[in-house]
Amino acid sequence: MFTISKSEFKDVHNGLCMIRNLHDQIDGVLDPKIVKNIENAILLLDSGLRSVYDQDNKWFDNKISYFREISSDQGFKTVWSMFSVNDIYESSGYIASTLVVNDKEYPMQSMLSWIELWKLVDTAVVEQDDYHYFIEDFVCKDGKLTVILGS
Repeated sequence: MFTISKSEFKDVHNGLCMIRNLHDQIDGVLDPKIVKNIENAILLLDSGLRSVYDQDNKWFDNKISYFREISSDQGFKTVWSMFSVNDIYESSGYIASTLVVNDKEYPMQSMLSWIELWKLVDTAVVEQDDYHYFIEDFVCKDGKLTVILGS
């Protein structure tokens, strides 16, 4: 049995996308036999990667379900979109004394868990009545932790 890491899968997927783009650029320019060979190569790659795509989609669906369940249990209005976080109850590792949400500063303790950060951000977003409620990332600089929100 073979395995492929998320990083390797990303590289293969991006390479396949580049080949598709290249195909579109050369279609009608090069000999049709060459274009047909590229099309066949794309079909083979798609077929060979199908189970990996299926696994990736299942992983993503499981992450969404995991975070939705937590959101529902906590009564959050915001949506956690940081899929690199595996355990929401682990320490975030951030050392900061201020949380920045939409340029407004809130005091915070360092080394909060991801769920504690989520609670703080959710409270701030609800207070600000902001329509950006997808928590996409955090940036820590000079003792301030800024949340990156999307809509």
